This record gives sequence, structure tokens and C-alpha cells, in this order.
Amino acid sequence: MNKFQTQNLKPSSLYSANLQKFKITKLPSNKIEGFINLKNLYLDSNRIQEIKGLTFPNLEELNLADNYTRKIENLEGCPRLKILNLSYNNIHILENIKNNIYLENINLSNQYIPNFIYFMIKINSIPSPCSLKILNLENVNMVTIPKIFFPFLEEINIKNNQLIEMMDILSIVKNSPYLRKINCLGNPFILENKTNYRNFIIIAGKNLEEVDEKEVKENEKIYVNQLYNRKFGKKKIKTKEKNEVDIGKQNLVVTKVSSKPNIKYNIPHNNPYDYYKYQ
Repeated sequence: MNKFQTQNLKPSSLYSANLQKFKITKLPSNKIEGFINLKNLYLDSNRIQEIKGLTFPNLEELNLADNYTRKIENLEGCPRLKILNLSYNNIHILENIKNNIYLENINLSNQYIPNFIYFMIKINSIPSPCSLKILNLENVNMVTIPKIFFPFLEEINIKNNQLIEMMDILSIVKNSPYLRKINCLGNPFILENKTNYRNFIIIAGKNLEEVDEKEVKENEKIYVNQLYNRKFGKKKIKTKEKNEVDIGKQNLVVTKVSSKPNIKYNIPHNNPYDYYKYQ
């Protein structure tokens, strides 16, 4: 759809709008005014700094990737939202989605934030009950992830962050019974637990099909479980910090890693407006 095709359409007849690269600077935009029956709205690659004025009761997919947005807010007007893409923005807190109980897919990857600002998840902002199935937090400069219960989570991507506590990851895996895929490559805790962290994750997740972009085969699951049953059995083993994650018959030993990253900008490589996002 080009820039001029919406002029001849009745507002009630439009169910999908693609306004990518329209140089939109603020919301609400007159380009989408009156289209209350929208189900898919694509506003990626614009210059939007603030989310507001979006009142679409039937909207299921909202794409605001590659904008200048700093905060998740004002999504109450989209109560049926299922897919939210806010990748490549300036966001450092996952918040204000408590009323979006149908959200299934959230993409917050590759945020343009200084490296001395750490990404956070506000637990009280998560919908309850939570329908989330896919969560992408790749490269958001996150140092810790709260122990949140995602009962329907199937995929989580936490690649290229500053996560130092393996216990946090094991807790999420253990408490996500439908989890099929997890990617935690590029985190500091892997360096210390390089030889066995994959085994720990496989034991914690009974339905895992892929760990760190590598398939988990059935014979690997059997081997890993047999290995740790022989080694630990029912014996409880605590970490040095006296933390435990119960993942079946045994608790596993992991090593705590400390990491103090240098102050620099956490900037992905493929956005031509990198410089201006900090001005």
C-alpha cells in the first residue's frame, strides 16, 4: 500500500495499515485517524518518540520497531493486542503492559541505551494471568532477570546481555513448563560454567527442543539426565551463596560470576540514526 491509497478507503474497511518509513514524529497521526477496526498496524522505521493516542479495540499486532521511543506506555487503548514489536528503540524498562492480558509475543531486542543503564523488568507490570509465549530481550544490557512465572512461555531470547547469575535462568526454565527454545549465548555466566551450563538447562527444561541455537535431541536429554542422576541422585547440593534451584531430584552447583562492564554505548550495528538517538 502506498502513501495515497488510504485516501479512498472508508475507515471501517481497513484492517491492516503499513506506515513504515513515513517520517511520522508523533502519535496520534492523522494518517490512521478513524481506522478503529485495525488489526495490524506497522509504524516501524519512523521517528516516534512517545506512544500515545492509540485507541484500536481490535488491534492484535503493533510494530513500532526502529523509532526513538523511550518508554512503554498508553497501550490500554489496545486491549486485544497479541504481538508487540518495540525493537531498536531507547527503552530500558519492560513496564505498563498489565492490562494487555492477551499479549503473546514481545520483541524488545537491541535497545539503544548507554551501557551504564541496565534493562529492568517491572514484575508488577506483567499481566496476570500472563499469556506470553515469545519474549525477545536480546542485547538490551540486562544484568539480572527476575524470577517471573510465565506459564505459557515457549521461547525466550536473552542473548548478548550481562547476565551473571545462572540461577536466574534456571529458575525461568524450571517454571516455564512449555518452554521449547532458549538462547542465552554471549552472557558472562557462560564463561565460568562453559562446560556444563547447557546440561543444567536441559535438566531444568523437560520440553526443550533448542538451547543456544542448537537442537536438543532426545538421546542428549537421556544422557544428561542419566549423568546427573549417577553423580548426584537425591543429594541436595547448594551453591556458595546458599541458593538452590530445585530441578527434579537434584539441586545443581553453579558458580556466581561478577562482571562490571566498561561504560560505553550499547548500540547495535545496523541503524543509520544511531548518533541522533542520543542527541
